[in-house]
Amino acid sequence: MRKLALYPKLAASALWKNFRIYLPYLLACSGTVMMFQMLLGLLFDEDVAKLNGGTDIVTTLSLGAVVVAIFSAILLFYTNSVIIRHRKKEFGLYNILGMEKRHIALVLMWETIYTALISFAAGVAGALVFTKLAQLIIVRMLRGSTGLRIGLNPISLGITLALFAGIFLLTLLKNLAVIRRSKPVELLHSESVGEREPRSHWVLAILGLAFLIAGYVMSIRTANVYNAITNFFIAVLLVIVGTYLLFTAFSIVFLKALRANKAYYYRTNHFVSVSGMLYRMKRNALGLASICILSTMVLVTVSTTFCLYAGLDGVMGRMYPCDVICRVNREDMEQPERCEASWARIREIVAEYGLKIENEQIYDMVSFTTKLEDDGVTLDFGVREGVALDELITIRAFRLDDYERIAGAEVDLAPGEALAWCEDGEPLERLNIGDLALKLVPIDGFPIQRSQDNIETRELALVLPDAATLERVYEIQEEAYDEFASALHRDMRFDLSGGVDEKYECEQAVRTFAYRESGANSKYAPIATASCREVDYREDYLPMYASMFFIGMFLGFLFVMVTVTIIYYKQLSEGMDDAGRFEIMRKVGMTRTEVRSSIRSQVLTVFFLPLLAAAAHTAFAFPMMKWLLLAFGMANVGLFAKCTLGCFAAFAILYVIVYLLTARAYYRVVDAAQG
Repeated sequence: MRKLALYPKLAASALWKNFRIYLPYLLACSGTVMMFQMLLGLLFDEDVAKLNGGTDIVTTLSLGAVVVAIFSAILLFYTNSVIIRHRKKEFGLYNILGMEKRHIALVLMWETIYTALISFAAGVAGALVFTKLAQLIIVRMLRGSTGLRIGLNPISLGITLALFAGIFLLTLLKNLAVIRRSKPVELLHSESVGEREPRSHWVLAILGLAFLIAGYVMSIRTANVYNAITNFFIAVLLVIVGTYLLFTAFSIVFLKALRANKAYYYRTNHFVSVSGMLYRMKRNALGLASICILSTMVLVTVSTTFCLYAGLDGVMGRMYPCDVICRVNREDMEQPERCEASWARIREIVAEYGLKIENEQIYDMVSFTTKLEDDGVTLDFGVREGVALDELITIRAFRLDDYERIAGAEVDLAPGEALAWCEDGEPLERLNIGDLALKLVPIDGFPIQRSQDNIETRELALVLPDAATLERVYEIQEEAYDEFASALHRDMRFDLSGGVDEKYECEQAVRTFAYRESGANSKYAPIATASCREVDYREDYLPMYASMFFIGMFLGFLFVMVTVTIIYYKQLSEGMDDAGRFEIMRKVGMTRTEVRSSIRSQVLTVFFLPLLAAAAHTAFAFPMMKWLLLAFGMANVGLFAKCTLGCFAAFAILYVIVYLLTARAYYRVVDAAQG
């Protein structure tokens, strides 16, 4: 019994003696437990689920929880492997002093238990404190309200404990495998085992550069939303592979080039730093590449999600030119009495809520997207994938009598003529739509604003002389596009007086009428769609964009935490590796000032390479991300550029702070070895 009690004491003593390297590990473990528990706490929170758009929020939180779980496992495995590598000498000493490997395994088991208990306790306690804060942030972003209930959901707590218990168990098994495969002498001298000078792999360096350029070119040449969606993951994979190859192979080539430069190399600080990094670069390059990739993930994730949330009002303005748009399909337009009954009922609903209809417009329209043939006047209905958006044109065709009523003007059109307004200000003189030849009469503006979807194309608005011509345009594009053809429809659109809350309640009533009271068996014509700006904003777009922004900030914090942890352990690991080397240098006459100068040169030579590479990745990813944002309706490129530059500036400042703090840890380790 006394012998069994020895192992928990040894484990506790080992944790305390190695507190310097275990503290960041415990913080990382506690932080990931807290973040995962917070996400699950929000995911299972009934108040959050009841908010407008609760389904979108729950879906986004679920995806965020999966990402957090994956990166938590990666982070804990990495930090654990660094710790075990630097404790091999300690385990070898235990072995030499008579402890068998099974006894060392028991010590490791108890260390894992202590680590798990501390992480669970600190993480769950942190989740209790910050979950309510996160809940209030979400509610604030969604303009909702919720109670101040604070507690732990048994299901979320059980999932968290099960996940991290599994991760800790796997790290323990990995540590036991390392101890089992190693001989006592190897463990005892593990820290003094050097690496051979790595060879210059020019082929890998060129291959890495080729992968990187291929990813960059794919991003730059992305011409539309469809290409962006299909090419995104391919480009990301190419850049990741290229980054790892370049940091692994090109960094060695770079350091050997510095060594070949005698004017640079044969200086006290450069000689020591370059030679030391060269022999360790094979191992450290992976860490640098990981820091680069994670930094890029932080920049892209935070800048895109913040841009979406900050630019939501602009998105709504593009997609909803007015407060309400109600639509009746072609087959129901043939019953004008029922259509007018629907419009009259909508007017009554608005009056019942004490509001007034403003800017009312009722019109027939057909809208479709195509491109012009090489002659520049004939529509090409054979549009295929890969066509750039600037080659496409969206045709909106209206009847003359609708235009005259809305514009308040009378227009005389000769047979074969049509009014035309082009968005870019350069209208065509004529246009061939199938067998229909039109002579276009340009006008300066158009009173019916386009309801822009997520695809950014030029617009050409046509005013046709009569209903028969509009019907013919519809038939031509229907024959060309078959099941993908656009419908001929009748719209009623208008704005509402009053505040946003009053509009929201009124629009809900209009939508209820559209989808429940109108229909085939009622006196009202069936309303196919009812787009209500304030309702859609609160129930669809705001929940989706706000939850994406929240998860983006959450994941950004996680990626930053992973990055900082990797940087810290990289600095600490290099400090431990360099301590003995600098001690020898001191004995052969190198001053403390020269040691400091050499350390500064070594750290600065490679420390900021990941940040510079991340900046390059983000810059070249910008064109593709611009199109991906357009898929969500975000067309404000200027706002995206500002968000990206702002995020990079903030991250660069954080990176410098991390450098200053971790460099101090490096100095302390080296100074301690010199006495």
